[in-house]
Parts: sequence; structure tokens; C-alpha cells
Amino acid sequence: MKSNNMVLTSVLALFLVSAGSALASQETQASPFAGLAAGGAHSAILQKLAGLKLSDDQKTAIAGILKDSREDMQATLKYYVAARENQFGVIHEATFNEQAVRDACRVTAQYEEELAVVRARTVSRIKQALTPEQQARLLETRGLVKERIVSRIELARTILDSWIEANSAE
Repeated sequence: MKSNNMVLTSVLALFLVSAGSALASQETQASPFAGLAAGGAHSAILQKLAGLKLSDDQKTAIAGILKDSREDMQATLKYYVAARENQFGVIHEATFNEQAVRDACRVTAQYEEELAVVRARTVSRIKQALTPEQQARLLETRGLVKERIVSRIELARTILDSWIEANSAE
């Protein structure tokens, strides 16, 4: 059971980190989600931009874009993390309640949708500040990130499958 929870938690953590922001300072360490947002979406964007050899003018423009989106991202993320915490709690209640799980998932999905819109708006604005060559390199980076995510999910799935096989009655 402990290994199973670890695998599921790892997959959930991977998902949440992709939607993160600098909200960690507002989370308490008692929360299972505390610290997941450290660095967050803006940090991920900065990692992708690091290899693009931005000019000083581009850095200034992109810093302004990130500053403009930071408040929306952090506010939305605050509610998203709270919704995820609630969803986690509902899933792990002593008694299964399908309707409560569905309701909690709908709330979480609303905030996930808003986060996606904020990220897409920010990325679209950043792309306008990049040269065509930089945009192409950014696209390549996105492909590498996708491969890494798929690889991690496959690893988690393999670990879970191995655990099931090792512990199932045959």
C-alpha cells in the first residue's frame, strides 16, 4: 500500500509541478502539496528561455510579460492548490462518496482550465518577443520536456505494474 501511494503521489506531484508558481511561501508544511509550486510555471518558462541567448531588450520585454502575468498566475494557483488539496482529501475519506469525488474534480478542473489560459496567454506574449530561430529552439525544448514527462509516467506505470505483479494472488 505504501509503495502504491508513493507511485500515485509521484505522478500527482509531476502533474502539479507543471502548473506551479511561487506559491510555496503561502503553503504550510503540513499540506501534502506544500512546496510543489516552488519555482513553478515562471521557473519552467525561465528554464526554457535560458538557452535562447536573449538580448537585453528581449530580457526586459519578457520580464515585463512575466511580471504582468505573475499576479494572475499566483492567484489562480492559490485556488487550484486548495481545490487539489480538497480533492485529495475527498479521495482519501474513510467512506467512498462518488458524487463528492466528482464534485471536487469539477472544481479542480475549473482552476486547471484558468491556469492553462494564463499560461497560454503568457507564452503567446513571450513568443512575440522571440526571433523565429528562438521560437524554433523553444519548440524543440517543448518536445524534450514532453518526452521526459512521458518517460516519467511510463516509469511510474512500470513500477506500479511490477508491484501489482509481485503482490497479486496468482
